[in-house]
Amino acid sequence: MLIQTQTASVIARDILTLDSPETIATGNFNVQKRLTYQGGLSGRGGADIDGSVGIKGGIQTTEDIKTAQTSVDDHAPIVMGMTVSLPASRYK
Repeated sequence: MLIQTQTASVIARDILTLDSPETIATGNFNVQKRLTYQGGLSGRGGADIDGSVGIKGGIQTTEDIKTAQTSVDDHAPIVMGMTVSLPASRYK
């Protein structure tokens, strides 16, 4: 079935369920309240977040992590309050 119109609204009093193996949105998708997902999250193209981010679990990255203007790769690790010396080849 194909529905074509200028504007459409669906108002559900309790829950709206989209039940399909795959759902495609070809334009911007604006969620005005909390976005909750339960099957993981993947994507590409970058992300911009305005606000705090809380993470329970680890972070894996294939590139450097930067906080403000500080690069994690450019700093020696600190172990129990002591700086650990690394080989010079570690630094670019």
